[in-house]
Amino acid sequence: MADPRLRRPRPYKVTHTIGEDVPAGTALRYKAVVTDSAGRTASALASSTTGTPPVEEPPTAASRDYAIVHYRRADGDYGDWGLYAWGDLADGEATEWPAGHPFTGRDAYGAFAYVKLKPGASDVGFLVVDKDGNKDVSTDRTIDLTRTGEVWIEQGEETVTTERPEYPAQDTTKAVLHYHRADGNYDGWGLHTWTGAANPTDWSNP
Repeated sequence: MADPRLRRPRPYKVTHTIGEDVPAGTALRYKAVVTDSAGRTASALASSTTGTPPVEEPPTAASRDYAIVHYRRADGDYGDWGLYAWGDLADGEATEWPAGHPFTGRDAYGAFAYVKLKPGASDVGFLVVDKDGNKDVSTDRTIDLTRTGEVWIEQGEETVTTERPEYPAQDTTKAVLHYHRADGNYDGWGLHTWTGAANPTDWSNP
């Protein structure tokens, strides 16, 4: 008696890689041939047609949590300036004009501020304004969040750069410390330095 396991249907998969030079609509024909243990042969035919590769649609949303704006001022003074933003912001992130998100971060480029985004955010508009509502530039600018979540701008320039610029070489005679407070209030806070500092501070005068 023949082994019953030989009569069970077995799944087979054949993959055909189509060359990029094969035009759409080309007819494809296939023939599968099988020979069993008794030497009997069976076959089956199949046909198909090459299709057009699907066109990738541009993304309409992003899974970013924050949008970051790097800002450089020639005088290095960011105390009165903030990031006023609108668009796909998370709840509670919008501010009342002319209040904005402070440029609390510092790096080799200058200062940076950020806003939290809502899920599936697509774009955010922004202005850099001071506490009196004076704009650094009058043009409304936009961050396309489907492409990037981080941009760089310069004082008085409308250009928005999405590529990280070349930073100047680090000054090895200086150390930079970053400090973040949730309330954004830095009044009354200072930095004490001692051993190794060129100018150590007194405890009463940070």
